[in-house]
Amino acid sequence: MRSLFIATFLIISFNSLFAQNTGVDTNAVVIDTSASLFDLSLNDLLNLKVTVVSKREERVSEAPGMVTSYSAKDIENYGYYNLSDLASITSGYSNYTAFGEKMFETRGQKAGSWNNQKHLVLIDGIPVNHARAYSAPMENQLPLFFAERVEFMKGPGSVLYGTSAFYGAVSIVPKSLKEIGSKVEAKLSSGNYHGETRLMTNALSKTEDGEAILSMGFYKRRFSGDYLGSTGMQYDTLRNWNDDNSFFINGSYKLTSTALSGLKLGFTYMRRYSHMGDGWSGVLSPHNQQTWEEIIPYIKYDKDLSEKLKLYSYFKYNNSAEVGQ
Repeated sequence: MRSLFIATFLIISFNSLFAQNTGVDTNAVVIDTSASLFDLSLNDLLNLKVTVVSKREERVSEAPGMVTSYSAKDIENYGYYNLSDLASITSGYSNYTAFGEKMFETRGQKAGSWNNQKHLVLIDGIPVNHARAYSAPMENQLPLFFAERVEFMKGPGSVLYGTSAFYGAVSIVPKSLKEIGSKVEAKLSSGNYHGETRLMTNALSKTEDGEAILSMGFYKRRFSGDYLGSTGMQYDTLRNWNDDNSFFINGSYKLTSTALSGLKLGFTYMRRYSHMGDGWSGVLSPHNQQTWEEIIPYIKYDKDLSEKLKLYSYFKYNNSAEVGQ
């Protein structure tokens, strides 16, 4: 089934209208987001910046909600690759598996079956849930090597974000360069356990006129077909059919010095092809295949109109496909 979803949002946020005066010059606080949480002081931890709660950058101690934030260094130190990995260690979050698909769970609340449509995932502020039932991507079709920061908001966010944020929202902030220049990085891993292979790359460039980023990811795992145990049912077999072929591309270009400063053009592509887990019995197991695919181009425009007034808008096109056989 292929579906088309077009969404346009125009949101004007009064950033500081209800903020209390704490007497602290927040502009004077500079936090190295590449550092591990264990390297930060208590004062630095309280001054970490997050955006997922109110769509504006604010100190985590002042955010009107409960947030867990991971830096790129944290994700690297943990050795994790996707949102499913991080959800398993995030307080108030967890994941579970249904029919070979990973699902979000928040404080015991979940969507049920494999819908996974009660949590919203955002990349650079753009919702990227699959158009079919708004299923949240959280496995290897969304590797986190391109992320500068990942924020888990715990609790309902539908008033702010609309559909799918009923139990929580996860915001991924892409990496960027702080100074003019270019950077290319890559990570490759391979092993003989299920024949897992993973390749992730980032290319970043910043000039006086704009910023560009291109990130790609590839993951492959083959099923072994090994016998797992007895079911006591008709086929009396359980075998391993949990293969996975996943692809990811994310790119954007943002103008920074022209009259259209703040305008960004971007796109995200995700594809995951796999069998439906390792719990399916009988000779038909290799045919239980599922494909999820998304193509999301978008235009985004942010501009500070005044000290307390900000224009935040985007237009996106979501072309999603789900194929099962």
